[in-house]
Amino acid sequence: MASVVLVTGATSGIGYATARELARAGWHVLLCGRDRSSAGAAANRLRSEARAIEVDPVHCDHTRLADVSDLAGRITEATRDGGLAAIILAAAVANPPGPRTVDGLDTTLTVNHLTPYLLRERLGPVLAANGGRVVLIGSSQHTFVKAADLDPAIFAPERAGAVQRYEVTKLLTLLTLRAHQLAANPPLHLGVDPGFVRTNLGRSASGTFRVLLKVTRPIQAPPERPARLIHRVLEDSAVPNGAYLDEKGPARRSTLALSDEDARRWEAWTRAVLHPWL
Repeated sequence: MASVVLVTGATSGIGYATARELARAGWHVLLCGRDRSSAGAAANRLRSEARAIEVDPVHCDHTRLADVSDLAGRITEATRDGGLAAIILAAAVANPPGPRTVDGLDTTLTVNHLTPYLLRERLGPVLAANGGRVVLIGSSQHTFVKAADLDPAIFAPERAGAVQRYEVTKLLTLLTLRAHQLAANPPLHLGVDPGFVRTNLGRSASGTFRVLLKVTRPIQAPPERPARLIHRVLEDSAVPNGAYLDEKGPARRSTLALSDEDARRWEAWTRAVLHPWL
């Protein structure tokens, strides 16, 4: 039986390229999209491109934590007797301040930080039992976050724009990685810095950020490059728990990303917010 991997954000960009890379390598891919239609269409496309016979679409609205919890429950039941070996948490947005989610939370915070955290927590026992791995997608953008901005208040509607919110959530990704490393519990957690990649991340962007993404598109790397890196990291038995890697080796982390105090503080805050769904 092929090892099962859940890939979020898998209808486009890094997520889709990673799903295709792993399907070609013989993994059984659970391809996760925002809704049944988009996930099904992406799975059909993947089957034709990768000639993959083990690709199953799953769907979950990453802005609705109840949906995320339901997905985790379904996957746990389906893989309780073994199979789930990895989750690749590739879904991300960089939305401008706007309407809150149904849970009253910022959209970028929810999709980029709370949802991945909830999935890894809920699926962690199955992964640990199988000797599995969690791969988190970081970004060099986290290095632009100042200590004063590492505050939940940054996600208030009036506080920050799309880019700054995105940067903070990517720092939270690395603090989650650090907190798990400090806890020293299975499953193995790894982080990847994909580089400057051509994706649909800025589909909701506006103003200067939208112009920047459009102008720099010719120099953005194709998503197949980080997909190959994720595949390599996923199957390399020598990579230690808590490693954060790019194509050349260990990736740069800011001083804040290495702060044990901040890692523990945000771990406690995140668990408090997610308490109803954990």
